[in-house]
Amino acid sequence: MAIFDPNSITRIESGAPLAMHRIIGEAAAGRHYRADMRAYAWKGEVVSAGWSEAPQVVAFHGRHQPRARSAYREDGRFTFEPTDLGEIMLLPPGQTLVSMCPAWDQRAVLFHLDSKVLPEFASIEWNAERLRQTLDIRSGRIRSIMAGVTREIMQPGFASNILFEGASMMMLAEFYRMFGESRAEDAGSAVGLSKRQLGMVTDRVRSSEPSPSLQELADLCGISRRNFTRRFRNATGMSVGQFVAETKIDHAKALLAERRLLVKEIAHHCGFRNAAAFAAAFRRVTGYSPREYRALANAMSAGG
Repeated sequence: MAIFDPNSITRIESGAPLAMHRIIGEAAAGRHYRADMRAYAWKGEVVSAGWSEAPQVVAFHGRHQPRARSAYREDGRFTFEPTDLGEIMLLPPGQTLVSMCPAWDQRAVLFHLDSKVLPEFASIEWNAERLRQTLDIRSGRIRSIMAGVTREIMQPGFASNILFEGASMMMLAEFYRMFGESRAEDAGSAVGLSKRQLGMVTDRVRSSEPSPSLQELADLCGISRRNFTRRFRNATGMSVGQFVAETKIDHAKALLAERRLLVKEIAHHCGFRNAAAFAAAFRRVTGYSPREYRALANAMSAGG
């Protein structure tokens, strides 16, 4: 069986990392994928430039820390203002990503995909707006797939290669739905929310209050509920309900990784009515129970 081993390059442009792209454990590779877990650590700011000939999905794990600020570079210039990396990002093939990283100690799962299994993927035109969106992938399906990939890397089981092969194909199809021509053109034809409006919505959702209603968020932005719903999807590529659920779970992940609070206390901090409702929502988004995720985060922080 031919092993997929795409060319991938990372160059340090300034700074001196203690550990960067150091593989933890064993890499997994098959005909259409390559997956591994890596360590990143440095005391001061590091600027790096990354490039890959194949699509590369990166999922960061570990303690909640300031994210790197990143942007794509072409002909010596950024295609947009550098922005914070999310928990999951996609590096499209042939694109150069420059990251300005603060002091960091992180673990990340890297999943290289063979885009040849979905020829339509090559038709995506990576304009500046689509590239910006790749830095913070907020998709429940992608999160669920990457959760399965992470589990198999940490604890390989029977027929792991079949899971990885299936995950790579599903992920390519999902990314094509997100960035393919028809959806991107539809999203670009209407106005989204301003950065200030998105910031207000995010701050409200991250509070310890119960989940806000659609009308409350629309009032916060000073527009009608119908207009808010349309403009929010144009700005984020997801529904308001999906955004609320995933944002609260992101906050919960950070609290679970810190290991200071009980699960029921985290449920309260994140606005859930009780621990059972929190656990059900957390598993729906991540594929893990809160306690399973805490154990995995602890193992990753202690690994390597």
